[in-house]
This record gives sequence, C-alpha cells and structure tokens, in this order.
Amino acid sequence: YALISYRTAWLKANYGPEFLAAYLSSIVGSKMSVLGQYIRSVREAGFSVLPPDINESKEDFSASGDIIRLGLSAVAKVGQSAVKNIIESREKEGRFESFWDFFLKTDSRVVNRGVIENLIKSGAFDSLEKNRAKLLNALPSFLEYASKRCSDSNQCSLFDNVDDVVLDPVMEECEDFSVREKLDFEKESMG
Repeated sequence: YALISYRTAWLKANYGPEFLAAYLSSIVGSKMSVLGQYIRSVREAGFSVLPPDINESKEDFSASGDIIRLGLSAVAKVGQSAVKNIIESREKEGRFESFWDFFLKTDSRVVNRGVIENLIKSGAFDSLEKNRAKLLNALPSFLEYASKRCSDSNQCSLFDNVDDVVLDPVMEECEDFSVREKLDFEKESMG
C-alpha cells in the first residue's frame, strides 16, 4: 500500500495535469456534485479546467500544459458510440467549421437529437456559435433538413459532391440565454 501511495504522489507531483485529467475521467459516472467538487479542487491547485468543445475535446478529460479540458463523455446522454462517431468524423474529415458542417460529417443515427441538444447545453458548440439559444432553436429544422437531404442513402451519396448547389440551412437570430440559464443548462447537461 505504501508503494502505491508513493507512486501516486510521484505521478501527481511530476505529471500533475495528466494525473488529474486521468483521475477526473475515472469519476465521470459519479454525481455532478462529486465531479464538480473535484473540478473546484483542481482549479484551486492552479490548473484551468475548460468546458467540452466539439473541435478540441477527446473522449475523456485531457491535459495540455496547465489546462485540463472536459471530455465529450462527461456530457450526460452522450454515449460512447456518439463520442466515437464525433471524434472519428473530426479526425477523418477535419474540424467542424459550422453547426451545419457537424450535421454533414456525423452519423445522425448515432449522433441524434438528444446528443446534440446536450452538447449545445454543455457549451460544446460555443467555439462555432456562442448563442446557444440560436443553436437550440435551429436544431429541429437542421435535423429535418438533414433527414430530407439524406433520406435515401444512395441519393445522399449521389449528391454529396454538389454542396455548392444545395443551400445550407440558415439559423435565425434570437436573444441568447442569460448567464444563469446557461449555468443551469450546463449543470443539467453534465449529469
């Protein structure tokens, strides 16, 4: 037991961010209050903890310098298959350039409405569009547009190369949520 304690302390002292990211990843299934408590202690130790990001996050928590980023698996109702599809799509086809680009690159059978809704609420799309209300309001029409566009898999692959001809759906402007509403959504979407 003493040897395990020594090695753990050595890892924490010499590889702090990586150790803490791995530790936070190990408690993802816990209650949000438990995870929140540990995230606060990580911040008190002098490390920055960033929210999930659709273009930056990995499956689990990850460390880069003194920064720890939440993984996509920390978002409630975002299953392992959805996370895997998002990351594989991003690695294969490049970063998501827009909300619509996300729809084009991911598999809607795996990355469904509930997954996208919780990713929006968690702030994972903030790097593409800061106005979360705008994204949530656009979600139903984007889902409908995507399903019509790819209703027949042969038709979808036939027209995949004519993106210049097919117009992308447009998001209507609206007032964003208040800071309090965003915080409530983040708490809800993180479990």
